[in-house]
Amino acid sequence: MSLRPLLCFAVILTACSSGSGGGTGGGSAGGSGGSAGGSGGSGGSGGGSAGTACPEFSPSNPKHHAFGQATATPIIEADQTWLSDHVYFVFSTFEVRGCTLTLEAGTHVCLGPGSGSPPTIIVSGNGPTEGKVLANGTTAQPVVFDQDQADDHYAGLAFMSGSEARFDHVVLKNAGNGGLGIIRFGANYARAAVLRDVHFVDNYKSALSLQNPDGLSADSTVYFDSQQEASASEPLIATVTAAAKTLTPATIHINPAIPAVSRVIRFIDDTVRSDLTLSAGLGADWSVPTGNLMVRRDDTSMPIPTLTLEAGVHLRFGDGELLISDLGQRNEGNLVANGTQASPVVFTSTAATPARGDWNGLTFYAGGLGTMTLRHVRIENAGGGGGANIINCRATSNVWGALKLRPIITTMSYAGPTLEALEVVRSGGDGVAFGCVAAGCLTTDYAAQVTGSDNAGTLLRPLGCP
Repeated sequence: MSLRPLLCFAVILTACSSGSGGGTGGGSAGGSGGSAGGSGGSGGSGGGSAGTACPEFSPSNPKHHAFGQATATPIIEADQTWLSDHVYFVFSTFEVRGCTLTLEAGTHVCLGPGSGSPPTIIVSGNGPTEGKVLANGTTAQPVVFDQDQADDHYAGLAFMSGSEARFDHVVLKNAGNGGLGIIRFGANYARAAVLRDVHFVDNYKSALSLQNPDGLSADSTVYFDSQQEASASEPLIATVTAAAKTLTPATIHINPAIPAVSRVIRFIDDTVRSDLTLSAGLGADWSVPTGNLMVRRDDTSMPIPTLTLEAGVHLRFGDGELLISDLGQRNEGNLVANGTQASPVVFTSTAATPARGDWNGLTFYAGGLGTMTLRHVRIENAGGGGGANIINCRATSNVWGALKLRPIITTMSYAGPTLEALEVVRSGGDGVAFGCVAAGCLTTDYAAQVTGSDNAGTLLRPLGCP
């Protein structure tokens, strides 16, 4: 079996075996990081070319150290420090369990597949003892993870329950195999991830996955410098809604040269339960590729959450809809879309070639405590069918509309949300459909505020009870 080194993902791979790493033999990979600490183009400090290639692994070289399932050291359970003048190789899956792995400035980690699956570093606790990876790079000497170009690219790093990541000046190059994120924080990762001056260079598939509710620390700075393959099914970032609040222009920096199809932040859960603001300043669209996104509190003892979309935000849906509040449960939510004439907020389809009715649209349950404000908003390619489109008071018929206003109390007239300069384009049904009840109907006149074109149905349609 030929164990060829891979240099990029080792940050997460760097294991926790006892003692420090070996000596010379690192070849060019064991130096100070070379060009890995460059200015990084649009990414800022630490980006650019991610250092030199990994040397061929040599078992006889005292400064070559091998870890992973394809070696005698698949798991590390004692603290270790890896040194900049050694080279560390990870072959297949490697686990850092209940210990601290410290990477000196300039350390290089090479990842190769060996005889097993793509290299993945799993970091977890062991009882009360946390598993940690501390990458202590500098601007001049970043910690570099790379692959042997003769081998398949490595998967990445997964931080699980009882683990901690603290990365300073780190470059991950040629990573991404498995679709779960090159750096992935699990749902039980019980803190904010610290990623300061971390660069993804020439990556494949998704780069960052935040399943942890605390997301990134406020001082994190993550750069997405370049990508080898672009795919609509592999967004740069996947996140739960609670962690999305930490994705800001201060923490996230995306090179606009990366194809737009990949410059996407995907939601991987379906409910906004606390205030969340989506920014257009990240250079990426926000996406709900399948199912619905709901804005609602879980019970009446909780504050009503507000989802705010800043001017220029694009929120894309695959086949579901955006639901504001919850009918009959008094679990309200608020939506504020603050576009401008020059930079409207756009709700649209995830399809590469959008068409009428690709997704269902927006549904707002009016008459309760929840509110909705749409200013300079465009809804495109909505008005698809679906059970959530049932809108009349007895819920006996489907209504296809880009925006559906539904009374939360079916025994009285109700005031609608604030709509200013709403445009509906290519709806598979009506533009705005609103429910009427036996005692009355919508009391707000939107005739001057709603425009549309190329819609299959009526721009404004009242729906009465049968």
